[in-house]
Amino acid sequence: MSDTDITTDHARIRDWVEARGGTPARVKDSGNGGILRIDFGTSDDGLEPIGWDRFFEIFEDRNLAFLHQHATASGDTSRFNKLIDRDSDDDAETPDAGDSRVITDHHAIRDWIEARNGRPARVAGTGDGGILRIDFGVPDDDLEPIGWDLFFEIFEDRKLGLLHQDRTASGKISRFSRFVDRS
Repeated sequence: MSDTDITTDHARIRDWVEARGGTPARVKDSGNGGILRIDFGTSDDGLEPIGWDRFFEIFEDRNLAFLHQHATASGDTSRFNKLIDRDSDDDAETPDAGDSRVITDHHAIRDWIEARNGRPARVAGTGDGGILRIDFGVPDDDLEPIGWDLFFEIFEDRKLGLLHQDRTASGKISRFSRFVDRS
């Protein structure tokens, strides 16, 4: 991945999102405040639009930061983004250039997840297959475990890839990952 940045500046976040045709959203039925997302108009019935004021209220309440990429390695405008804990070790969660890649092979994905003690999961109550997640054992009432077969059925139906990082810049095993559209 190239040219990533982390910010908490509301104006910069809004400008970046709107320049790419995105709008603020949250996962439907995801509890108090919801799980924040940026909606780029994909057909994800699990998202509901919210206003920027509500988005940033939840953003601040959860002490989040906005990790985003300006351009892909080929120079195209990127829509890659992730909301992260602003107090986290940035080196441990931010992908390093050349160290992140997208995989679609089911065996490779399962091996990568299980090597980090992860399990397949989805956001509870998101309907029609749900929104995929990887459960790394961090307490989260919004996640429900699912089997590998259902995980990969949803993965294929949505034409996803797993963007992941094997190691951090400091050499530690990384759990950085994100599901991306491979179409």
